[in-house]
Amino acid sequence: MNILHKTFSGLVVTLALLFTMPVAQAATYNFTITGDVLAGDELGSPNAYNLTFGETITATGTFSANLGTIGNETGTIFFATGSGNTMTIDLNGTFLFAADDNGYGTGAGPSLTFSAGSLTDFDFLKNINTPVFSSYFLFFDDQDQMFGQWTNASLTVVPTVVPVPAAVWLFGSGLVSLIAIGRRKKFSARNSTNV
Repeated sequence: MNILHKTFSGLVVTLALLFTMPVAQAATYNFTITGDVLAGDELGSPNAYNLTFGETITATGTFSANLGTIGNETGTIFFATGSGNTMTIDLNGTFLFAADDNGYGTGAGPSLTFSAGSLTDFDFLKNINTPVFSSYFLFFDDQDQMFGQWTNASLTVVPTVVPVPAAVWLFGSGLVSLIAIGRRKKFSARNSTNV
């Protein structure tokens, strides 16, 4: 086997390895979190969101993060300005968004923390204007007549296109050039022996 064939074989193997190499990229998640109202003031004046015992509220949205293995996500996701992450909390038809959080503009904002695929902390604080709403650890309230607990979190991974690194395309074009040069030399050598 001549040197050109050896070089070609090595380049093909290298190219194959580059194409199959995983590219580190944050996954995109859709999330849904539900919460059960544990105490509502049904007898007196209603709480800020007219929620009663046993009603369910939801938080939904999308975020991008590198949280490790799918199904075993671990880490904290922030929803502050510039994060690109979205959050909507539905409180019996009253909607709160990530931008309503007191710390949204400062870079803190609301956050979700996962450990081994389970929600372990949900921070959200809106108390500048009434009605207020706060979420801390796995509990939430309106700082008056309503109290509840976040009971479930589900994550759906949104498939993302993995970009092929520019180096692979550059390497591939170089490989094609080497093959073309090799064929031209072989063709020239064959023609010179026939003369």
